[in-house]
Amino acid sequence: MGKKLIEIIIGILVVILLLPSITGAATLEIKREVIKDCYIEATGPVVPVSGNLFQYLFFKRFCIRPFGDDRAFIFSAYIEWNEPEVTVTIYAEKNGEILWQDPGDIGQWGTRLFWYYGIYTDEVTTEDQLIVNFKGNAKVVIVSTGE
Repeated sequence: MGKKLIEIIIGILVVILLLPSITGAATLEIKREVIKDCYIEATGPVVPVSGNLFQYLFFKRFCIRPFGDDRAFIFSAYIEWNEPEVTVTIYAEKNGEILWQDPGDIGQWGTRLFWYYGIYTDEVTTEDQLIVNFKGNAKVVIVSTGE
């Protein structure tokens, strides 16, 4: 009897926890564009977060940058940009065909970089805003925008 009661309670808890995600409708349609083997030039402010653990929506995984050098290798990065001061252009090769360009009116949107090698700098302004700059090659860039 006791084991059966525990199974019923666990089943009810699972249903209660999953029900909001199953019945809730998505309020924002996310459009993703995957661009492979490209050159990216990006600069602009990163979205600030009001939390104690993270200050900005910018995450790097396995980043190597020699001391005093702006060249970097980043295995994976996620950047959430804060318009309107953002400029992002993705080329097939340096100064080549434009594959994607930020129209400037998207609002808040994200970029994922994989296997990036090139110039990477960042600075924090006096207004406590993080500005990042990328100029280099990436194996894959995923641009996520709300439509």
